[in-house]
Amino acid sequence: MSLYQVKINKFKQLIVGLKFDFDYLASFLRRNKMTQLTQERIIFVEQLHAMFFIKKGYGAFAFITVGDAMSLFDQYLDSNQSSDKIIKNYVNSI
Repeated sequence: MSLYQVKINKFKQLIVGLKFDFDYLASFLRRNKMTQLTQERIIFVEQLHAMFFIKKGYGAFAFITVGDAMSLFDQYLDSNQSSDKIIKNYVNSI
């Protein structure tokens, strides 16, 4: 197996693990009666961290401030785009 294939397999495992974590997080938030906006914000920040980790090797706050993340969340709420698209475009621009 080539080094490239090993990296692809590790990436696939990471993505599967992140999907499980998002599902668990969403379930936890629903059980604890948080508002819909709070749930969306927490999941958005988790997705932001995951994308930074995948693309840059470190979590979001190694590159941006909490204020930057909240501004990005506000942009997401004002847009008609998916959080994945907003986050991916933002991370790629850094």
